[in-house]
Amino acid sequence: MNYKNINRDFRPYVLIGAITGIIEHMNDTGMSAEKAIEKIRAELKSFETAETAKQN
Repeated sequence: MNYKNINRDFRPYVLIGAITGIIEHMNDTGMSAEKAIEKIRAELKSFETAETAKQN
């Protein structure tokens, strides 16, 4: 997800929603925990990139 286009005040809530969605998808489809962790890490990296871009 591209967090740069989301209001900075709402980004943490969007991140929590994305992680929750990944976990729900994992439970619904039988996705492996390893795959879910990869997706969560990607979301965290995207979030971090958006946060550091605004600070610089």
